[in-house]
Amino acid sequence: MKENERLRKIRDFLLRKKRAIWTDIQKNTGIQPKELSYDLKELLKRGEIICEQNMHDRRKTWYMLKDERRTHTELRRYEAIKFIENLSNPSFKEEAKKVEDYEVVMSWFFEGTDKKKLDEMLEESFFHMDIVARAFLVLATAFKQRAEEELTKFAVVVTSQKKLEGAEKEE
Repeated sequence: MKENERLRKIRDFLLRKKRAIWTDIQKNTGIQPKELSYDLKELLKRGEIICEQNMHDRRKTWYMLKDERRTHTELRRYEAIKFIENLSNPSFKEEAKKVEDYEVVMSWFFEGTDKKKLDEMLEESFFHMDIVARAFLVLATAFKQRAEEELTKFAVVVTSQKKLEGAEKEE
């Protein structure tokens, strides 16, 4: 199991449980003991989790999320990447455009029943890049005015998947 997948499992479990001891985390995530010890140390070092010793049994340590919002953000980022990785035969198009001080790069991944037709459509008439790039600029400007903080990087992820009848949601 890759490190990102293990960290996602730990974050997800702690998000649901609020706090847990090492053995509960290991049992519920299926992560190998050596890897779990390494991963928990890594999450502690990054400041994503905190730990405290059990006052009744000092051999046990409770692990808790330090910031649930940050954990939720990491889980969603991982899910977006996983969504793209799980496209079995994607069509791809990318365009870059400079809009004022920003370099806007748009990467599009599509998957459909007729890959050849999708590829042709993407080459013939790409989406209105100017409109979308300007929308990003409006977002950045509004954020700067409201928060008095300039965005240096930002990404917007939109995923869509046609639901198949009788299909269960993937875990």
